[in-house]
Amino acid sequence: MMYVLPGTNIEVREMSYKSCEELLNSIFLTGGLVLSQVSGMTDCEPHVVQNWVKRGFLTPPKNKKYSKRQFCRIAFINFLKDVMRIDRVTALMEYINGALDDESDDLVDDFTLYCCFASVAGRLEDFRPESVRRAVDEVCSQWPDEFVRGRLSDTLSIMATAYGAARLKSRCDIMIGQLNL
Repeated sequence: MMYVLPGTNIEVREMSYKSCEELLNSIFLTGGLVLSQVSGMTDCEPHVVQNWVKRGFLTPPKNKKYSKRQFCRIAFINFLKDVMRIDRVTALMEYINGALDDESDDLVDDFTLYCCFASVAGRLEDFRPESVRRAVDEVCSQWPDEFVRGRLSDTLSIMATAYGAARLKSRCDIMIGQLNL
């Protein structure tokens, strides 16, 4: 079975922290990605990504290259915007990372958060609240700082619920498409 990393079109065999980390590390082995590469991997139009930078949703690229952390933020916004209003998406990102245009105040950097989220998504049996809670608790249980663990748990729970909503929305779209309306 193949999975698609949320907010991207990148297929993976396994949805786990380790597989996500290894894949993203290999993609960024030579440094950052240019806008066309980010756009190609996320199906986000370049002007949309540039608008997110302009609006302060992520730090500007350095030398026209996006880092792993920036790419993960783009993937988060991209998948969450389909089921949440953009102001709620940014509020959620600020809850775990403070000012969105300043990476120095992040409680959990976006790369780590994205890999944690992949681990939660890979553990989900279904999208019921009990399943989400169990998967989030497994991922967060070893986090050393209690305050950060609480924020991480809250954030991952919302993201996992949004992930479920996105998957169900996609299934509905397929079903409606089969009706030949």
